[in-house]
Parts: sequence; C-alpha cells; structure tokens
Amino acid sequence: MRIAIVYFAPRNRDSYRTLSERIARGLVSRGAHVDVIDGELEKEKRLSFYEYIIIGCEPASLFGKKIPPSVGRFLSQAGVIGGKRSCAFIGKHPFASSRALSRLMNAMEREGMFLTYSEIISTQTQAEQLGSHLPIEKG
Repeated sequence: MRIAIVYFAPRNRDSYRTLSERIARGLVSRGAHVDVIDGELEKEKRLSFYEYIIIGCEPASLFGKKIPPSVGRFLSQAGVIGGKRSCAFIGKHPFASSRALSRLMNAMEREGMFLTYSEIISTQTQAEQLGSHLPIEKG
C-alpha cells in the first residue's frame, strides 16, 4: 500500500518531521511504502496515486482557531484526493490541540477526503504506535 504523510509546521518543522517519520516507521513495519512530505516546502506535490493519506499540522494560533493556510492551498492543488481514505494528526499543544485537530479535519473533509482516524500525538513513541495500529486496510 502506498501512503503519503504530509505535515505542515512553519514554526516547529523538525518536531513534525520527527513525528511523521515515526508514524512512517510504524507503517513500514507493516509492509507499507511511505513517503513523508513537508507540505510547506513541496507545494506542488500530487497525492492522486496514494491509497491512504495522513495529514498533520501545528496550530497557527495560540488557541487553535486557525491552522496554517498552506494546508488548504496544498490540498486544493494535490490532484484527485476526493474519496481517499485519510488520517489527521496534531502534535500535543497546551491550549490548541482539540480545536486545531477539528479545523484540520474540516479542511480535509472540504476536499472530499474520507477520514478514518484522527489523533493528538504527545510523544514519538505514540507516533510510531499510531503507524503500527492505524486502520489503513479497506474494510
């Protein structure tokens, strides 16, 4: 199975890259082919040929009322992603995690993506466990 993990983190890029790579490690251990994509840098990337898409972003405001505008721009230009099975994740944030996760899920659903799972990730170990247990198979 081909899986894309796309993260958006203008301020905490290294942290989100690490979380994404740990999710990928868990998925690879299950036999999946995973590409980790920095959505802030690889703006022209197409996601049409991936079977499952994981999107992560950091809150763009203190209380999570906003997510990075690059998320919506990227998804609107990412090719045919409507109907794709997907997962949303946010790194743990003291005030904004739940609201930002909700905003991210709304942005993904606006593009027609089918969310199968969402998670607020606190640690790298939790990220790898997410990859190991994520329901990626159709069923």
